[in-house]
Amino acid sequence: MMSNKKFPETIQIGGLDYDLLFIHNLFDGDTKLNGHMESHIARLSVEDGLPDSVKRVVIWHEIIHEILDQAGHSDHDEAHVMALGYGIMAVLKHNDFLRQQSNVV
Repeated sequence: MMSNKKFPETIQIGGLDYDLLFIHNLFDGDTKLNGHMESHIARLSVEDGLPDSVKRVVIWHEIIHEILDQAGHSDHDEAHVMALGYGIMAVLKHNDFLRQQSNVV
């Protein structure tokens, strides 16, 4: 397991803190993964060999899965999660004001 200086060690999703890990050769059994959410132990793992821009999309992808799961929608469509992950990244990239911190809760 590795940390990545460009990313935080934890990420908050739905009020819960998740460890954010970067792992070289991330697998689930025999399946190579780009990202993996383990809700039961509050851990989000990302393949460390990916470019940073792809890591960000993978993190968003896993966040979207977790938000949907927390809301009771565990049977969500993978195509929708993919579209939202890439879509959110594109919107944030092109709209600086959406990345700025706000005091509004």
